[in-house]
Amino acid sequence: MSVLEPQGSTLLKNEQQIIEELDISWEEKEYCQRKQLTYAIGLKCCKRTGQYLLKRSDRSYTIQKMKLYLSPASMAKRKTFARNHLADGDLWNYTVFSDEKRFKLEGPDGCRKRWLTQEEAQQPVKQSKNPKASIMVWGAVTKGFKPDLFFVKGIIEIEAYLNMIQKHFIPASRKFFGRQKFRFQQDNAPPHVSQEAIKELDKMKLELLEWPPKSPDLNIIENVWSELTTGVYMSGQPYKNFEDLKEVIIKTWAEIPQEKIDNVVDSMI
Repeated sequence: MSVLEPQGSTLLKNEQQIIEELDISWEEKEYCQRKQLTYAIGLKCCKRTGQYLLKRSDRSYTIQKMKLYLSPASMAKRKTFARNHLADGDLWNYTVFSDEKRFKLEGPDGCRKRWLTQEEAQQPVKQSKNPKASIMVWGAVTKGFKPDLFFVKGIIEIEAYLNMIQKHFIPASRKFFGRQKFRFQQDNAPPHVSQEAIKELDKMKLELLEWPPKSPDLNIIENVWSELTTGVYMSGQPYKNFEDLKEVIIKTWAEIPQEKIDNVVDSMI
């Protein structure tokens, strides 16, 4: 059902009728939902009245969980990975963890409150990946090493990814590691694991760490992303433009203590 602005004068309805129509009409769940409430059921009300009615209709203002589906095959590969690397010990000191992260003007995914019923709040949702409404960054970390972030325009493709690794990451990693060998972790996104990408990364003499599918929780850079996200959106206010957002991302990344990253690596040994 589309949400349309009511025609004519305000309709007078009792509370039960409003709640029943609310249950039928609701589609988009925004921060307050007051405008949608007005348009969907023909009621003109203030913000407080709208919130009161939403609470009376068994809805609460909460955060909906993000979806991470693991198939039996994915779970089996995660267990195999854990068994194979249980005794890696000091090797984790020489493992570089990498990943991409999106930042939106209005705030991070997974931290946006919505009016939800108890049932809706328990149903996870997929993460939004609209490239036009966000900035993507690529980062890498390990013990003692946190190179500058690389900003990606739109969706990262194979050619762009390989170019970034060769011109941005390789020089920084050689400066830090010297002749010391290290492992390079990347997830299983298509630009990372295509035949072309694997062939070119091999030419760059990168030792790839085989990574189980759908396992961001195993990647220590997620801890760093959490720290970065908290700092970037600390004000609680949306950004007006991407230039301001990018500036704060760079500043906050530089301020993350290397000691925190080192402690996470040490926890794996």
